[in-house]
Amino acid sequence: MPMDCCMSTSRPTIVKQSVVDYRRQVKGQGCPIDAMIFLTRHGKKLCSVTDLPGLSEVMTHVDNLKKRCKDGTYKPKRCFGVNRV
Repeated sequence: MPMDCCMSTSRPTIVKQSVVDYRRQVKGQGCPIDAMIFLTRHGKKLCSVTDLPGLSEVMTHVDNLKKRCKDGTYKPKRCFGVNRV
């Protein structure tokens, strides 16, 4: 079992400005449950249920943040913790 799997999920209040990355965890692909994993600016991992209201808004925000940090539109302070891939 991979070390970065969520073993349980919750319904956290996700502040989109604090999230810098996300990924979907799929049950049966090395992890025991379905989950959305959000990474905060300070490296904290939040394991959320996949049907949390507002998830698409958070994901869109993160995608735009990554794009603007990569192309230099945003200042370095706003891009703290963002993986510019």
